[in-house]
Amino acid sequence: MKIATRPSNRAIKFWTDNWCSEHNLASILDLDPANLPDADIKVSEFITPKKQWDTAKLRNCLPNDLIQRVQSIPLPYTDVAVSFCWGYTGSGDFSTKSATWMTHDNIAREQPIWQYKWL
Repeated sequence: MKIATRPSNRAIKFWTDNWCSEHNLASILDLDPANLPDADIKVSEFITPKKQWDTAKLRNCLPNDLIQRVQSIPLPYTDVAVSFCWGYTGSGDFSTKSATWMTHDNIAREQPIWQYKWL
């Protein structure tokens, strides 16, 4: 089991990171990021202290269809940074050894050890 969490909203750039679609908002709206006065503004600046999307701020810069897309993204209760971990080790780090042991745990115990098959 690999567990992945998302980036912190404080780190995601509103216009130039791909956070609400496969493409960033600047490219969707055909805007040149170099010409945006607030190109480095973060997603967190569009979230209220009550952890809701700030609709008024979104309306100032996005068309209705994109506002709806953004507002359909659930907001986390906490601002956790990005991380990936492997759920089969105490450290969360992946290793072939831990993957092998995880796979062997899924093999019936009555099967002799010399009959384990490689993946």
